Amino acid sequence: MNASGPRPMRWLLCGFVLAALPGISTAQSLMQRAILQGQAAARDSAQAHYLNAARLAAEGKYGPAIETMRKAIEFLPNEPRLRSDLASLVLASGDKAGAVRELEALASQVPPYAPAVVQLGDLRLADGDTAGAVRAYQSVVGGVLPYALAYVRLGDVAQDQGKRAEAVRMYQQATSIDSTLVEAWLSLGSIFVIMDRYQDALNAFDRAVRLAPDDEVPNGLRALAQQRKQDYDEGIASGKMRARMILAPTREQAEQHRRQLLAGADFIALAHRLSSDPTSEVGGDLGFFGEGDLIPEFEQAVKALRPGQISPVIQLPSGYAVILRVN
Repeated sequence: MNASGPRPMRWLLCGFVLAALPGISTAQSLMQRAILQGQAAARDSAQAHYLNAARLAAEGKYGPAIETMRKAIEFLPNEPRLRSDLASLVLASGDKAGAVRELEALASQVPPYAPAVVQLGDLRLADGDTAGAVRAYQSVVGGVLPYALAYVRLGDVAQDQGKRAEAVRMYQQATSIDSTLVEAWLSLGSIFVIMDRYQDALNAFDRAVRLAPDDEVPNGLRALAQQRKQDYDEGIASGKMRARMILAPTREQAEQHRRQLLAGADFIALAHRLSSDPTSEVGGDLGFFGEGDLIPEFEQAVKALRPGQISPVIQLPSGYAVILRVN
């Protein structure tokens, strides 16, 4: 036999020859060694192309990055992560339809590749297809290996719809599946803040901080929750006013928001989704305030309301607002 050929191929040919001879026990081990060597070589080549694609993408050269990633996939055609990352590159290049095609292919395989399914759901949600997004997320939350991030996304959808109890249940389910998923703990803590469940929020943020002690986001959110708990306790004790606000850049938009609220839309969910004020992250909550703490036109509008009542649209220096008096 010619000994100059590639080593995995020589071992593979030796294995075939020995396998044809009775009583030769080394045939299987030689063939397995050849296969493992070939797999290792393919992985090394795929990794080299993958790293090169990442470098090109970091330089904004998405066309060459996509082609390089496709070469990596040629070495490992059954590796779904490479296909998923290819979809991300295609999306970054501006080809949303192409990214969707790649993700749909991964979503249709058995079993579906869960990260790609969630990414597909995210794209549908961004397009306003909430039902399509929910179907995607739900397809990877059941079965033997439920995907925790999909529960987080279902919780986000529930929160946007004002279904806070359901959102809490989804986030808690995510943490029970993967207790190391920082995003799940942050989402759980954030909705507890919106619901004035500050001790529960602090507990959730504590878990996130322990998982990512050097990350500014968990630490910042925990500090915010601690401050809001203190303000809440002091506000309740002092009898100060409290209100929520949805801010819009134009009167027409603000009037539209008000009509939605009068038709039964959830104020917190609408503020979270549509308000242009930074308080949108906490459902438009402005906290507690006393006489002279806020600008006169805002304070007068709040005083004119009963608890639970929604104001007419008022003009503020920062835009047009609809206000809900909380207490």
